[in-house]
This record gives sequence, structure tokens and C-alpha cells, in this order.
Amino acid sequence: MGHRSQANILFAGVDFGNGLAGERTNASWLKPDSAYWASIQMQVNALSPSYVSKTTMLNPYRIFAVQHRKDWLLVVSDSLGFDSYLKLHKTDTLHQNSLFFDSNLGALLGQYIQPSPKPRPVSLGEIAFENFYEVLREGRDFF
Repeated sequence: MGHRSQANILFAGVDFGNGLAGERTNASWLKPDSAYWASIQMQVNALSPSYVSKTTMLNPYRIFAVQHRKDWLLVVSDSLGFDSYLKLHKTDTLHQNSLFFDSNLGALLGQYIQPSPKPRPVSLGEIAFENFYEVLREGRDFF
């Protein structure tokens, strides 16, 4: 479960390589309870993706975008798992979320988001999409 192909995904100068390529060495890959993480992965895959593409090694991945005020939560999912990133307003960098944040992602995705009532074209770096999700008022404590 620890090996992925050596493909790199570039997004606004940020390499998703740790999440989707090579050997995973940071703590978020060492997710303790596989049944729990598999249930979160199923919740992620049940959503409608905001962006779908393939790596340079032709491995498919999907990005799910969740807007919270002017910040964005991006969940990148492939066949081996998922990682989440936070893009703060007025910054061009993505920050990989902690294992603690990812462990609460199932509750956020299951109960506290809704499809955007007013879909509009959004561009984050090199990725453009129209369908995304918004955090409900009750889910604002996650951020």
C-alpha cells in the first residue's frame, strides 16, 4: 500500500508528488485503521468530482473542491487513497492537511457540505472547474 508510480501532478507550482507518487514518507500515509479510512475513501468517491485527469504515468486522479468562505479544501483521490490540501485566500500555495484533519474529513463530507447552489467557473492555478461544494454553517468548526 505504500508504493505509487513516480508520476508528479503539478498544481500552481505545488507538486502533489507526496500524495500521489513515489514512496510515502510522511505521517498522513500511515493511516491507522484501514476500515475507517476505507469508509472515508468511499464517501469521497461518492461525491461528484470537480476535476478529473491523469498523471504523466496515466494514473487517474480526481479532485474534489470544497469552498469555505474564500478558502478552498481540495481532496485529491486516486486508486490508492486520498490526501487533502488547504488553499488559503490570497495565497498561491497549498498546505497538506494533517492526519487529524483527514480523520475528521468523513464527518465533514458526510454531513456538512452541499453542492454549490450557484455553480460558476472557478480557476485555482492551472485547474478550472464549475461544480464544487460549499461548507454548511454547521460545518464551519472544521476550519
